[in-house]
Amino acid sequence: MIKVDVAIKNFNTAFSSAINLLSAVYPYVDYSCDGFSVNPLHPNQAHQIVGLSFLKIVAAWEDFLEESFVRYLCGAKTSNGYAPKLNITGCKNIQTAYNLLNGSSDFKIGRDYLSWSNLKHLENRAALFFVDGKPYSELVDHNKNLIREATLIRNRVAHSSEKCVQDFNRLAKAKKSIAKLPPGFTVGRFLMEPTPKKPRRIEEYCDAFVESTEQIIK
Repeated sequence: MIKVDVAIKNFNTAFSSAINLLSAVYPYVDYSCDGFSVNPLHPNQAHQIVGLSFLKIVAAWEDFLEESFVRYLCGAKTSNGYAPKLNITGCKNIQTAYNLLNGSSDFKIGRDYLSWSNLKHLENRAALFFVDGKPYSELVDHNKNLIREATLIRNRVAHSSEKCVQDFNRLAKAKKSIAKLPPGFTVGRFLMEPTPKKPRRIEEYCDAFVESTEQIIK
């Protein structure tokens, strides 16, 4: 029997691994003249690890979307008995679900790739296969906005293209309400900054991912 709860189990495992890595470098992310000579990591190094950890978190979210989506297409239910209503006849197995999503009969799991980074594309895809696009259409707007921002931040960690740099810079300036970023401003430094609601900005994004997975796997 195909089970959809494996998607959130795998997400939680990957998410916890990234959080543990973050926790290990938290003591070293703040600049302190006294600490430079004794700390095993310079803050700039710690910030790089923060960025890589965030990349892992976003990847875990996208893997979760894929794993849950293909299983729901097969008619799988959560442990609580929830399953979205399908607009089509359910797929007989996960391979068939992948073939359907890819629009071909030769999709190779582990070789071929489906994109899950764009929430609008996710909602459009869900509307094709699930009645009213549920549960993927039910994510709250606040969390969707944070997830969109997280994608821009992840792109800046993964790529050095001018577009990725400018997208991140615009986001950071808007969030900080400033016209110009400090020299050498990094993703890690941005994520470690406090906000009115959280000690570290990264916690807002983490909450958005966790709450959204719980809305999808009911």
